[in-house]
Amino acid sequence: MLRRSPGLNFPTQHFDNRCRLRIFGWHALFTILYTFSESLINMFLQNLISQRIDNNKPVKVALIGAGKFGSMFLSQVPTTPGLEVVIIADLIPDNAKKACKNVGWNDDLISNTEFVDSGIRAITKSEVEVVVEATGHPSAGILHAREAFRYGKHIVMVNVEADV
Repeated sequence: MLRRSPGLNFPTQHFDNRCRLRIFGWHALFTILYTFSESLINMFLQNLISQRIDNNKPVKVALIGAGKFGSMFLSQVPTTPGLEVVIIADLIPDNAKKACKNVGWNDDLISNTEFVDSGIRAITKSEVEVVVEATGHPSAGILHAREAFRYGKHIVMVNVEADV
């Protein structure tokens, strides 16, 4: 007899309660394994960043777009060990410098960062490992993501409109 299981959105064939327990038992086991593996991945990533900090080899980042979302990212940079923003691309580079100052960057950190008006130029900088795309402009976000892929860079899409 085919019937809907209470609390579930899919029809199931119930022979007896043991079958139901077996189905939910596998689901529980999968959930536990997934949660465990997720914590192992987090530990692995934490170990990697710790090694990079110990070896004085920070993750080198390019930020594209220093507006609202970009500024929120920039505000975390001075207090995030193992992270270095090497280049910031914004249509008006002077505004990006002002954004850095407004979120608490010191003059030394600003002077060690390159400011450009081209996202592509930021992506193609050889030392960049990760690109943070925060323009808020869908077509620019897609273009930057494709270029990052083309140049073998990791990309973080803060551009919600293009992240679909």
